Amino acid sequence: MTIYYVKRRRFNTKTATYIACWESGCHQSDFNWTREALYISPKGQFFIEGEGNAASKYAKSVGSNSWGAGTGFKLLSQEDAFEWLENKELLTEDIITKHFPSLCEDG
Repeated sequence: MTIYYVKRRRFNTKTATYIACWESGCHQSDFNWTREALYISPKGQFFIEGEGNAASKYAKSVGSNSWGAGTGFKLLSQEDAFEWLENKELLTEDIITKHFPSLCEDG
């Protein structure tokens, strides 16, 4: 369980609904390794919780020209969450039906 506070609002991965997870890099020991998980809060706010190693976008400075693993959190609009899922090739019919029925129409 991780709790984040943003603009006087609390986001908790334990009470939020997990939607999907994406990983890059072959192993967690890879310098480029990154993991991002998409959630939706009980009030309908989408967010990403991420982590990564020293060469990832989540890297944190650990001293003079040195980088280590880090974490991050980002709020997303419904459209941005849908786009993130599309870009990561994680969008499924089940996810669309549950979380994005208004954003997808029949062709």
